[in-house]
Amino acid sequence: MLFAALVLPALARADFDDGWMAFRAGRYEEARDAWIGLARAGDLDLQFNLGTLYEAGYLGEPDYERALAWYQQAADRGLPAAMQRLGEFHARGLAVEADPAKAVALYRKAADLGYAPAQFSLAVALEKGLGVAVDADQASIWYHRAANQGLAAAQYNLGRMLVARGPGNDPDQAIAWYRKAAEGGLAEAQNNLGLMYELGNGVPQDFEQALHWYNLAADQGLPIAQNNLGVMYHYGRGVERDAGRAAAAYYAAAIGGNGQGQINLAFVLANGIGIDQNLIDAYAWVLIARVGDDLQAADAAREYARRLHALMSIDQRKAGLERAGILRTAQDERTTGSVRRLAPMPTDDMGVPTAAAQRYLRQYDYLDSAVDGVNGPVTAGAIRDFQQRHGLAATGIAEARLISVMAATLPMPWDPPIAAAPIDQRP
Repeated sequence: MLFAALVLPALARADFDDGWMAFRAGRYEEARDAWIGLARAGDLDLQFNLGTLYEAGYLGEPDYERALAWYQQAADRGLPAAMQRLGEFHARGLAVEADPAKAVALYRKAADLGYAPAQFSLAVALEKGLGVAVDADQASIWYHRAANQGLAAAQYNLGRMLVARGPGNDPDQAIAWYRKAAEGGLAEAQNNLGLMYELGNGVPQDFEQALHWYNLAADQGLPIAQNNLGVMYHYGRGVERDAGRAAAAYYAAAIGGNGQGQINLAFVLANGIGIDQNLIDAYAWVLIARVGDDLQAADAAREYARRLHALMSIDQRKAGLERAGILRTAQDERTTGSVRRLAPMPTDDMGVPTAAAQRYLRQYDYLDSAVDGVNGPVTAGAIRDFQQRHGLAATGIAEARLISVMAATLPMPWDPPIAAAPIDQRP
């Protein structure tokens, strides 16, 4: 995830300094009042800063119309950061009618000026065909330009494009870019690098390295990494088995909304592994996973809910349903949070159906790249291969119907835990 940064003008001025100190202290209205006079006088850096204050909701609810107006003024005077933000507004339809082609034009203008976030946005549009024809080669070029400037998200996406099999792809370079992004602190890259070490994909299998990178990503609060870390402790991969730490990691992943983490937590709760046995809480977490966005986890949760259902009384099931409502509220509060963040770049529909399709495709050798939820050209090609081999229209698009066909055609790529009775460890 990228964030727009407040711009520090070249010339230090008292009004700017006063506003900056107020911003750093969390006094956002004071920052606005200190900056607004200079912004109205034409200071394009402070015009951008005010746009960011309004977009990110530092002054209350996000005010996209005011943000748009300030970004427009700065963009008209040639500030690349403002052009990039305007592009995001046109891409997402914020305060204006959505116009992906106009967004691409703004990205390209800022990208040509060397602004790395705009180069990244342009690469994403080219890779996914958002307002422009799909062009993987051009996407790779722009990812390279942003990556060479140290933009971790571009390094990660470049690694993702290179990790797949095929002419012109280079697994060694993919690992190198993943590592740069991971060392730059991008949690998603840290998790994917850990996964590659765990599976021995492009590197020698090394559980200790996998554990290291999962830990870093989990410490940043990435739910999928927290679940992966739990699995490492659960099975003793690169570390001694520790049921308590596994349960704690599963709990963090579950609260963060990771569907497999919710099912794994339900399993250890149902069986009392590393945590006190609690069928009601186990049932609650399965119910939450069953209606989550992860279609694969939802399928597994439905089957697990059926099996837990047979072990519980009517009163226990009712209590589990009530508990699910409480836990879901706590989960929503945690994910929405009260921490204010500077204008995030949208994840542009990183679609859960795509991630679910990638899991099936990877497991049965249609796909060799990481599960990242992006339906890029490599994933689309793998989907078309699957569709052609199973008599489906070769659209290359991941959608709910395709996942249903995959689930019916291919065995589950991982065995959902079943709590027929309390056991000492997962078989």
